[in-house]
Formats: sequence, C-alpha cells, structure tokens
Amino acid sequence: MADPIKPNLELTEQPAKSLAKQPGLKTATLVLRGPWEEIEALADQCRVGFAAPTRVEGAVGRVAAATATRQSGGYGTLELATTQREETETWNLDFLEIQKPIRNWKADAENPDDRPNMTDLAAWERLKTLDGAWEAYSGFYKSTEMASSTQLSGNTLKLAKKIFRGVEAFSLYTPVLTRVSVVNDLSALEGLGKDIGNVCAPTGGDDIVGSLALNTLITGLAKQWLKTADRLQGALDGSFQRVEVWTGADMWDGDLYPGGTNPDGDDDESGGDFELPETPDLDVPELPETPDLP
Repeated sequence: MADPIKPNLELTEQPAKSLAKQPGLKTATLVLRGPWEEIEALADQCRVGFAAPTRVEGAVGRVAAATATRQSGGYGTLELATTQREETETWNLDFLEIQKPIRNWKADAENPDDRPNMTDLAAWERLKTLDGAWEAYSGFYKSTEMASSTQLSGNTLKLAKKIFRGVEAFSLYTPVLTRVSVVNDLSALEGLGKDIGNVCAPTGGDDIVGSLALNTLITGLAKQWLKTADRLQGALDGSFQRVEVWTGADMWDGDLYPGGTNPDGDDDESGGDFELPETPDLDVPELPETPDLP
C-alpha cells in the first residue's frame, strides 16, 4: 500500500508564546508549526548567538535557544527563543586594600613637623644591637644617655613603639570604579585598551547613574584616577561586555604614569619632601697598630 500523500503546507507561525522586557534585555519565544522537513531544516539554520533566519517573523535580536519536536502526521514544531540586549551601562564601586611598610606611616604628612624623624629613629634602632643598651632601647632613647632630651617624641616616638610591638605594615583603602557596558556592534567600539596605564577621569555615556551625578561621585572619592583595566567579554547571545576599571588616589606619579602629577615639582630638584635619614655616627674603636715584623 502506497504512502498517503502529505499535504504541502507552508510553514506557519503560531501566536507568540511569550514576550518579555527586562532592564537592558528584550526576549521573545516563538512557536512555529509545519511539515517536519521544513521544521528540521529551519532548526538547522538556527545558530545560538547569531541572528534568527530571515523567514522567521517576530524574532528579536539573536537566537538564544531552538528546540525542534517531531509530531504525528509528518508535522513538527520549533520553539525558538531570541534575545536582544540594549546598549546599557552599569557602574560598580569597591575599595582596594593596599598595605604599606610601617616606616611609611605619616611620611607624607602635610605638616613636616608631623613626620617621624627618621634620623632619630635610626639612632634608636641602633641601640638594639649594642651590648648593655637594652634599657635605653626599650625606653625609646636616641642614645645610651638616659636624659629626657635624648628620648624620642611626637610621631617619631609613636612609630618607634609600633616597631617595638612588631608592627610591620598598615593598610590603606583606595576606591575602584568599574564600568560595564553592553556592546552589540564591535565596529562602533573605539579606544579599547588605549588609556590603560594613563591617568584619566572615568567617563561614560550617562552622566547620571540612578539619582547620583557621576562627576560628583568621581571627584568626591579621589583626586586622580588611573585606568587599570579595559576588557572585552563575549556572551553566548552574540553581544559583548566591555569592562573598564579605574583606581583612585590622591596623586599618581607623573614620572611613572602619563597624566599624573610630578611629585617633585617643576622647579624642585632636591628630591621632594621625602628625605633619606642621615647615617648616625658610630663609635668605632681604633685598631691597634700592626707591630713591625723583624
């Protein structure tokens, strides 16, 4: 008995199963029914992350998933999910912990009198290695002479006490701003990676983030910003995410990072405010003269 002739039906679209809109994302799920041969061929043309076949009307953006199901009577259905991302941007704020040696404590204080005297500190530390000088060392004197005028004072004394207790480092926290933007067309993307390592203010397409003015946020957190990352991440739906990161500080050294500040000043050649401590005088006993050999 010959097989019955299957009717030659055109591919017909069923009413959309769902259509949803989320912040920055539009999704649509379509159900199509028709002869299995056509359904199977259409499903084979659907590639995740690429645009839906042109014959499919009602699809938005790119294919997210496609499921073909064979039914009785030589028919089949294709459930097609598509997504379309809007070119939006989001901002994230974090604080990065940075550890500095304890000797850097108050070293850049605005008032020079508030900076520890590194010469006196070095003289005090020298007592630790001298025989019979422990009392002066534990009493925070600059020499073995137990006089009030020779005792450390101010922030120099505070720093010595921290070193005496074994403190080796202290933490600072610097702001880190991250901008994540959705990119659908790479041909329109400009300047990727161009500003990494340069001092430049964070910029974005939107001046307002929620109810907070972006410029107010940037200037309130740090005086200078160094761009430390610029990455491009691909998604399965064919879109891309660009991730840009800026790290804030009161000052970035212009000798090391273009666009930063010259820490020594244009006319100052003395090495800036940071001075190396003077080497204390050491009491070195004189060696006896070598006797003449016969």
